[in-house]
Amino acid sequence: MTDSEAPAQQKATLSEVITAFAAPLLALDANAAADPDVLTQLMVLVDMCWNLPLLETSDPASHAKLKQGFDNVVKEVPKPVADQLQKLIADRKARFGSLAFLVHTRVERDATGKARIVAEARKPRA
Repeated sequence: MTDSEAPAQQKATLSEVITAFAAPLLALDANAAADPDVLTQLMVLVDMCWNLPLLETSDPASHAKLKQGFDNVVKEVPKPVADQLQKLIADRKARFGSLAFLVHTRVERDATGKARIVAEARKPRA
C-alpha cells in the first residue's frame, strides 16, 4: 500500500488531547461532564496537573506558587480525587512530556447547553 492509499489519519485537536488526559479524573464523577460548573472546577485542576511539570523547569517562581495552590487543593479533596491528581502529574511527565507547552482550558456550552472543553496552548516563559 502506498502513502496515497493509506487511510488518512486524523490528528487530535488540543481540546481532544486535554480531554483524554483528564478522562481518569472525569471518570471519578459520572455526572461531571454533564454539569458545566463541576466540569469547570475539574478543568482548573487538570490545568494545574498539566502545567506543573513544565513550570518546574521553565519558571520556578510560578511553579512554587502553583504547587502551593495544588497542595492545598489535594488536602481538601476526597482521597480518590487527590490520588488521581497525583497520577495525572505522573502521566503528564511520562506520556505527554514531549509537549512543551502550558494549557489554559475553559468550558463552554454549545447551542444545546452541553458542556465542551476548549483548550489553548501557551508558551512557557523562556
